[in-house]
Amino acid sequence: MAFAKALLLVSCASALHFDEGSEKKPISKVVDLLTEMNKKLDAEQVADQEIYDKTTCWCKTNNEEKSASVQAASDSLQSLTSAKAEAEASSGRLEPEIRKLQQELAASKAALDKAFSIRTQQVKNFKEDEASLMESIKQVSEAAAALNSTGSALLQVKPASLAASIQKVVDRQSDRVARSLSASDRVTLDNFLSNPSSLLPAQPGFLQQSSDNSPADSSSGILGVLQAMADDFAGDLNKELDDEKANKKSYEELNAAKQSEISSIESRITSKTTQKAEADVAFANAKRDLESTQKTLAADTAFLEAVKKKCTAIDTEFLERQQTRAEETSSIGQALAVLTTDAARDLSFLQEASSQEELRKRASDTLMSAGKKLNAQPLITLAMSVKIDNFDKVKKAMDGMISDMKHQQADEVKEKDLCQSNINANELATDEKSNLQTTSEAKVASLTAEVKKAADKLERLKNDLAEMDKQMQLAGENRMKENKEYQALVAEQKEMQAVLKKAQTVLKSFYNAPSFVQVNTHGGVQQDDPEIALGAPEGFKAYEHSSGSSGVIELLGVIASDSAQLEKEAAAAEQETQSDYEVFSAKQAASSKATNAQILQISGEKAEFEADLAEAKISLTATEEELAQLKLTKVQLQGNCGFLFTNFELRQTAREEEMKSVAEAKAMLSGAKFEA
Repeated sequence: MAFAKALLLVSCASALHFDEGSEKKPISKVVDLLTEMNKKLDAEQVADQEIYDKTTCWCKTNNEEKSASVQAASDSLQSLTSAKAEAEASSGRLEPEIRKLQQELAASKAALDKAFSIRTQQVKNFKEDEASLMESIKQVSEAAAALNSTGSALLQVKPASLAASIQKVVDRQSDRVARSLSASDRVTLDNFLSNPSSLLPAQPGFLQQSSDNSPADSSSGILGVLQAMADDFAGDLNKELDDEKANKKSYEELNAAKQSEISSIESRITSKTTQKAEADVAFANAKRDLESTQKTLAADTAFLEAVKKKCTAIDTEFLERQQTRAEETSSIGQALAVLTTDAARDLSFLQEASSQEELRKRASDTLMSAGKKLNAQPLITLAMSVKIDNFDKVKKAMDGMISDMKHQQADEVKEKDLCQSNINANELATDEKSNLQTTSEAKVASLTAEVKKAADKLERLKNDLAEMDKQMQLAGENRMKENKEYQALVAEQKEMQAVLKKAQTVLKSFYNAPSFVQVNTHGGVQQDDPEIALGAPEGFKAYEHSSGSSGVIELLGVIASDSAQLEKEAAAAEQETQSDYEVFSAKQAASSKATNAQILQISGEKAEFEADLAEAKISLTATEEELAQLKLTKVQLQGNCGFLFTNFELRQTAREEEMKSVAEAKAMLSGAKFEA
């Protein structure tokens, strides 16, 4: 711009003689142009000062904010690095602990399954032994009762059948028989089994014989053996019952302990799985925050350096523009001083008192001085051209200057278009990231809901598991109560059966005894007794047993049979109840195992949801950071392009005026009439 104004000065200084018909003389026109140039310089100074003040304020604000941001980011890097390492170490520590607990859980469940299998076999063996012993006791007791009968009842006994029944007992309980019987008892038993008919008398009265080899003595011996066997079997049955109670109690205690242990391990697995998921989330967050902080620190540091560089450049440029404008103003002032000094005189005096060469020399000297002061070689060259009256080079320089300003106009338009394009791209990217932010927020909300849903499921399953444990405990207590009632009923019925059999034996021993039969046969006084003739009173009538004795004995047998039947039904009911309990226990164990599997599965799903949620949050944070960066870029674009947008029309118009002025100066040079 300064060069263009100087060219106008040259053109005016060179046009010394124009047509006398013009209204204003050439020097006056030059003075007017120089005065207008001074006004423009003053306006430019005001505009530059406003721009510099705004830029200085922007520099101060951004320098303070970014310096604080850089310091804060630097301070947080250490804590974020520590948090990341701590979360990573925690996750690495928890992973083998969880694996170890899972192994312990599997071992505890396997031990519980093995204990259940052993207990099932124990119950099965007990039921078999109980049924076998009860059947053996029944058969031995029935055989003893048959052998203990007298008279006609004894005659009705079938020895072979009785021996076969006892042989079955001996075969079934061979180990117990061999362990419990003495050698003599064994001989007695073997003799009976080999020759059972030897126990039966030839006629009823023979049972009262007292010989050593009498059937009565043999019957008495085998009765003792059978009674001993029955007592031993009863003792073994009681021991079996005691062992069953002990085994049951041990299993229930073991089951309760293992269930508690499994529940504790599962709770610890769930707790540590949750801790690991939290540690993984904390690690992901710390890693994300660390990377984000590093990026932010790098961006803020780069931006701060750019701000400092730009602000330093603005200060330097403003100072240079001030100095250049001051020099330009000074040169114009000097030129005005020269022209106004001459213009103060009468124009005709100037035209008459000075020769053309003197005025050219004066203008050339002024331009030469300004060119040297401004270090503008084109001015010096033009000054030399004016001095030798060669205007072709001046015109060529003017053409080049106009061409350069046109290029500047076009470059400025391109720069403005580029700024607008960058702003448009920034807006498009902002819209895209805003949409992505909305999508990410929806994903975070959805995953948050999934995590809550999984947590609710886990809580319900844990409650179900606790309820199943409670049901199992109550079922065990109820089973123990039922078994206790069963044992009491069995003991009561056995005692009743023993009492009934004892009473029945006593009655039978009296009413079926041979002495009673003899009294019944030979009792009473014979009619041919001589004492009757002497008028003696009538003697005893024949002694007869009570008419209800047989009914009583039979009733005792019925009651004993009913008691045995009740005991048998109670045993069947007990077995069925035990079987139902075992089925229930197995189902509860399976349900508990399935529920634990669901808990582990849903815990894994919850951990995956939490990991996805952490990743979604990282993505959302990254998007938010990109949006923040886009906003920062927008601010930078507005800062960099704001001056261009604000002053575009002014600069374009000013440059157009400069080109117009140069064109007018060229026209004046081309249209002027010079002396030869």
